[in-house]
Amino acid sequence: MTVSEREYYDPATTNYWLPIDEIEQDRLDEIHFALKDLYDGNVLTKTHCLLRKGMKILDVGCGPATWLLDMAMSFQKCEFTGVDLSKDMFPNIKPNNVELVIADVLQGLPFEDGTFDFVHMRLLCRAFKKDEWETVFRELLRVTKPGGYIESLESDIRGETKLSKIFIDLSEQHDQNPRIAIHIGEILTKLGANIIQTDERSVNLGNNDILAAKFLSMIKHSIESLIPFIRPYLDLKEGDDPSSAIQELLDELKASEQKSVFIAYLAQKPE
Repeated sequence: MTVSEREYYDPATTNYWLPIDEIEQDRLDEIHFALKDLYDGNVLTKTHCLLRKGMKILDVGCGPATWLLDMAMSFQKCEFTGVDLSKDMFPNIKPNNVELVIADVLQGLPFEDGTFDFVHMRLLCRAFKKDEWETVFRELLRVTKPGGYIESLESDIRGETKLSKIFIDLSEQHDQNPRIAIHIGEILTKLGANIIQTDERSVNLGNNDILAAKFLSMIKHSIESLIPFIRPYLDLKEGDDPSSAIQELLDELKASEQKSVFIAYLAQKPE
């Protein structure tokens, strides 16, 4: 559906409340490369050592498939599959070792038990409700081979800035947990997986360096994507230019040296 000239999923079909248009594709590309810089690569250090020729790799919630395409170039002998709710952001051109499938993990993935050696999922804290995460990871474990691996990465919303409070409040309104990142290890352990690596990294947005600039740009574009939801918090009416209000939010992040925090987990399914 169209809201303020941006395309969004129908809320009757999914709880994902970010756009699904070309502007959003650019934002997701930007996030991919910022996270690649933050984590010194596309996967955790222990994951990188595990990847080998012939592995079948799944990316859940792949969006424009930026992670998949980048990985497929680095691991050309592996087979990659990406799933998302629609094909709206799928790329028109892809390498032969990448397949893209429309699927909803909450409805069950269209794969047999134990299909994949490695399953990857990240940045879906605005897609699932609080009580859906266990269902999601149970399904990821189902399609993972015995002895295979799952890697998950999510942001952890912390701090007392106005923007943090806005995101926390909006998450609660959507029955989502803005701090789900700190609980994912517990969920995976409860479902029988073994945590191999936990890697928390952060960016001080008050720093005057390239990485902080990248993440501030990413946050700016995230705010712009969510303006229809954030407008009431900024005392903006429909049609008002949000530029000054957005800049005030960013200035507070820098002045308070707010940290942008991410937590990644690598888990192994028992043999």
